[in-house]
Amino acid sequence: TFQKIDADYATTMYTILADLYLEQGKNDKAIFAFRQLMKEEPKDKNVCLWQYYIARSMMGAKIPNKQKAAENYQIGADSGSVTAMLNLGVSYWRGEGVRKDLIEAYKWLDLGRFYTQRSSNMEIKWRIRGVLGDVKKEMTQEQIAKAEQLSKEWDSKNRPK
Repeated sequence: TFQKIDADYATTMYTILADLYLEQGKNDKAIFAFRQLMKEEPKDKNVCLWQYYIARSMMGAKIPNKQKAAENYQIGADSGSVTAMLNLGVSYWRGEGVRKDLIEAYKWLDLGRFYTQRSSNMEIKWRIRGVLGDVKKEMTQEQIAKAEQLSKEWDSKNRPK
């Protein structure tokens, strides 16, 4: 019976453990726990929150690992998280944790803009649109066209259900 109870509540128990590590400032352990949660429950409603906590833990770590943060944003963006799309787009725009790439930045921000159209979260809508506008100012028309094409291709293959 204990195994069944443990299996039924494994995600809840792991979440409590991850939150405890986060509160205690044990960033490496918190990052590991939140990554495990994302790996075990990639479609959970809290994936976006877990990504935020991973990024927050990484920023609180003694040596911020922007490459790992960008990898986590990629995982979240690939699963349809608009917050991760925003963060990944900003990472590509600034070259933080990834090589600077305006086309990739625009692609992820454009996808985030598209996926927030029906959202009631006005804050993220305007943040994405604002950053997208700033990125666009640094691009040529050819780069924008290429980024929009990549965005459409990604959406047709990966649109979250």
